[in-house]
This record gives sequence, C-alpha cells and structure tokens, in this order.
Amino acid sequence: MRRLWNDPAWRAEFDRGAREMLPAFPGILAWALVTGVAMVKSGLSVKLALLMSLLAYAGSAQLASLPLIAASAPAWVIALTALATNMRFVIYGAAMRRWLNHYSARRLSVLGYLSGDFSFVMFMNRLAKEGPFEHRDAWLFGVTSMNWLIWQVGSIAGIVGGVFVVAQQQKRRRRQRGRPARVAQRQVERPGRGEHLGLAIASRTSDVAAPFTNVPPFARRPSRPPPSRR
Repeated sequence: MRRLWNDPAWRAEFDRGAREMLPAFPGILAWALVTGVAMVKSGLSVKLALLMSLLAYAGSAQLASLPLIAASAPAWVIALTALATNMRFVIYGAAMRRWLNHYSARRLSVLGYLSGDFSFVMFMNRLAKEGPFEHRDAWLFGVTSMNWLIWQVGSIAGIVGGVFVVAQQQKRRRRQRGRPARVAQRQVERPGRGEHLGLAIASRTSDVAAPFTNVPPFARRPSRPPPSRR
C-alpha cells in the first residue's frame, strides 16, 4: 500500500475519488445518524452499537436486524435477514468483476468491505462516460474510504445522540410517573383555581343576598336545641 501511495498517478486518482464523494455527504450523514440512533433505541449498548457499526457497515442490514435483536430472535434468523438484505452486493460484484479481476484478492477484499451503493453507482457512471481508466482501484479506494469515514462519523454521532435521547425519555417517564402523586398532594395543600373561583362566587352571592335575608355573610345560623323528652 505504501508503494502505491508513493505513485503520484495512483494518489491523484485516490484524491479525485474522495472529492467526488463529497456531494453525497449530506445523504450519507443523515442515513448514518438515523442508524446510530436506532441502534441505541433498540436496546444495544454503546459498545455493541459501535462494534456493529464498524464491523457490519451496512445500514440497511443493520436497520433490518435491529427489531429482531430487540425481540431476542435466534441468531440464524438475524444472520439470514442481514444476508438477504445485502444480496444486492452480489449483483454489484458481478457487474464490477470484469473491471477489477486483475487485482489481488487482498485488495479486492478491502474494496468489498468498503464498497456501498453510492460507490457502485459512481463507478459504473464513470465507466460509461470514460471507459476503462487507469488506477481504477485507487479511485474506488478514494470513493469508498470517504464513504466509510462519513458513515462512521454520522453513526457514532447518532449513537451518542441516541444515548442522550434515551436518557431524556427515561427521565420524562419518571417525571410522568411521579406527577399524579405530586398533583394530588398539591391539591390537598392548596385549593385550585376552580376552588378559588367557587369561593369568590359564593362570597359575592352571600353579600348580595344578605339584605334580603338579614343574615350576615357566611354567618352560621344557631342550631335549634333538640326537643326535650318527657
């Protein structure tokens, strides 16, 4: 790899591929953020979420497997679901094979891990416009490395943000659970707005009726003595 990097032509193609990937930055970052938050909210710990992001590196497969992981589905069901979701990469590899078959298996393995939907579309579009070009591996490394970097930054940011969101939701639930008791206690300690309004209305009504009844406002009438038994 060091020998290739020392080649100015190879490095120029790498730089070109990285630059051409930058316009897709917002879309990749948004998708990675969603995936990172979803991993944490599904119940994965931060360590497992980071490990899944770094090793799996497949947004669709990750999102498809998260509900199964949360439901404690068997491992073979989760693996089969992820495999079925990523079957399109078999088609991508078959379409790109004739342009990359002269590279070593090690280099192709790294490119296979880094490749994604954007890199495949961009690679095929450049081939359609320019035909076979020199240092195709360098250009693909530039495209896929930038894709991988943007994805990991967005995914890690989503994981950290997901931890904050989950913590805030748990705090809100605790407040809601304790709210009825506090409201009931507050109503016992002091009257509410309705009680204040009722007292005010009763006071005004008593003042208005006082001249007609000759009874002071809120004055208690003396109770009659009970009849004596003979």
